[in-house]
Amino acid sequence: MERSQKDFLGAIENYKLGLLPQAKLLLQSCVKGDPRHAEAHNLLGIVCYQRREFRESLQYLQRALALKPAEVNYYNNAGVTAHALRQYEDAKTYFRRAIDLNPDYHDPYNNLGNLLKDLFLMDAAIHCYKQALALKPDFAAACFNLALTLELKGHRIEAIFYLQQTVKMRPDHLKAHEKLARLLPARNRPDEAKEHAREVQWLIPRQKVFYRQTPVWTPPDYQGLFS
Repeated sequence: MERSQKDFLGAIENYKLGLLPQAKLLLQSCVKGDPRHAEAHNLLGIVCYQRREFRESLQYLQRALALKPAEVNYYNNAGVTAHALRQYEDAKTYFRRAIDLNPDYHDPYNNLGNLLKDLFLMDAAIHCYKQALALKPDFAAACFNLALTLELKGHRIEAIFYLQQTVKMRPDHLKAHEKLARLLPARNRPDEAKEHAREVQWLIPRQKVFYRQTPVWTPPDYQGLFS
């Protein structure tokens, strides 16, 4: 196995362990040895994003796209990073390109919804979240984002419904439990509200996942690496 590929596989193992500095160094070594390794550029973009190095992240993702201009996941990831940089029009273009290339890919709909919500285009955001859920009915992130947007629009009952669906999908979703504890009517549903409040207290010391928008890495050419 050539050195660049060894570096890439080593970077994956470090990435799986959450060792981002080590993963970044190995990926940089990989692309130095093989500048046309699109998947290494893509994963470098994700690692840099998670290290909050957003400009560097977008540069690597743009290189990945230059090498593989039809790779849907790269567009989705570039959109997430452009959004973090507040390059809203560019982000919108990346997400829409991903959707055009694969209308059945659920992640770009959710991420486009997040972007539209930030731009106060609530109805358009709601439409995107519902499209994401239509494609992936157990998509907890989209369900939660939909609930938040409905709450912002004043649709409390519908927001509660989607929050309840979220915790069915992800019983450990701390933020959904917090919202339900606050939104459920104290007068006629106090027991439910208290149950979610208890769940929050149980989850807080155990919570390790922060529900925020992140790029996604799916290794299409390296099946089995996560088994």
